[in-house]
Amino acid sequence: MLLSELAPAPDDQMGITLARLATGSTRVAVAGNQSARDGVVWSDDDEGVVLSGHTHFVIGGMDADTVLVIATSDKGRLVATVDATDNGVERTAMTTLDLTRPMASVTFDGVRPTEWVPVEGTGAVDRATAAMWTVLAAEQVGSARACLDMSVVYAKTRKQFGRPIGSFQAIKHRLVDMSIAVELAEAAVLDAANAAVDRDEASMFTAVSIARVLASRAASFAAEESIQVHGGIGFTWEHVLHHYFRRAKSVEMLFGSMDSHLDYIAEAVLEQA
Repeated sequence: MLLSELAPAPDDQMGITLARLATGSTRVAVAGNQSARDGVVWSDDDEGVVLSGHTHFVIGGMDADTVLVIATSDKGRLVATVDATDNGVERTAMTTLDLTRPMASVTFDGVRPTEWVPVEGTGAVDRATAAMWTVLAAEQVGSARACLDMSVVYAKTRKQFGRPIGSFQAIKHRLVDMSIAVELAEAAVLDAANAAVDRDEASMFTAVSIARVLASRAASFAAEESIQVHGGIGFTWEHVLHHYFRRAKSVEMLFGSMDSHLDYIAEAVLEQA
């Protein structure tokens, strides 16, 4: 989304990168500021722009052909594309909770980007970030729904004391609570997706933050409860549930904390009061 909004023409470098990304002939990783310890800055000289700094938790950073960098300076913000094999780019694989989503720490040491575009204000980057949050929330809802479905099937087939465990009140309550959490999160994500096209930016960001919070809670809750419903088998490495649990916890902390979203929601509610 960010590339499509910033590419001035199909035949410039960003336009070419976007076309290659669309056809699957190139892999692009996004390097933005994810925490207080991150930071990619840019400066300029007679030869052009220079990037320095580092960023963590770059999804697919080790396998990327191109890195899309969001860099800042006292002159403003810019978005640049960098050849991932450049001598000034150092990529280090990170050990994370979710083993199914490889991430990297990327350091830029005097790197000259292949193309860059100054960003006026924060609109384009913020809109792309909101879209990314919405996609992550949708993934979380899908994960939560999968955990619920697995639990329902298991509760119908697993027997204890001659009866399916789904007939026990304690299991019924867990499944109902999971279902409510998933339905709420799903509705919030659909609302956030609609907000991107039919509401102003402030209302859109509020809807996206609500979706992010409810989806994060639903994914973690569903994974935890599903493990409990499955009992001993749910704790084993052989069962897929530990992947869902790890993904739920890692995505919850990815690209901004839940506290920041809750703060934004609270501010929006107070402004409307």
